[in-house]
Amino acid sequence: MPLLTHRFSARLNPLLEEFLVVCPGCQHPALIRGTHEVSLTCTHCGNIETCIPGTKGFKSLWWDSVDPYFRHPLWLQTECCGETLWAYNRRHLAYLQEYVGAKLRDSGAPKRTLGNKLPKWMLLAKNRDDVLKGIERLMTKT
Repeated sequence: MPLLTHRFSARLNPLLEEFLVVCPGCQHPALIRGTHEVSLTCTHCGNIETCIPGTKGFKSLWWDSVDPYFRHPLWLQTECCGETLWAYNRRHLAYLQEYVGAKLRDSGAPKRTLGNKLPKWMLLAKNRDDVLKGIERLMTKT
C-alpha cells in the first residue's frame, strides 16, 4: 500500500468552517457558521444565536466535544473505546475516517495538520476497528 501523504496534510481551518451542534431549544441538529459574526441556526425550531469572536468576554474553546463559540454539545459524538469520539461536521468526520483507516501515514507531515492533533487512543492499531465503527455510527446520525 502506498504512503498516503497528500490527503493527510490537510490544514485545520478548512475543515472547521461549520459546526453541527445540539440545538439548545429543541435538541435537534443546528448549524454554526461564520467568521466575523458567528451564527447558530436551527431549521427545526427556528432558534438563532449570534456572537462576535474577539469581543470582550468572548473566549473560544477548541478541541473538545462542544463548539468553540457557544459551547453547545456537538451533534456528532459517541462513546468509543472508553472515550468520546466527536467531529465538528461531516467533512471532519470523513477526514477522520480516512486518516484512522489508513494503514500507513506520513510521520513527517507538517505539525499543524489535523492528523497531528488527534488523541493517541484514536490512532492505536488495537482501536482502529472500534474507532471506524464509531465513525460509521456518526455518519448515519441524522
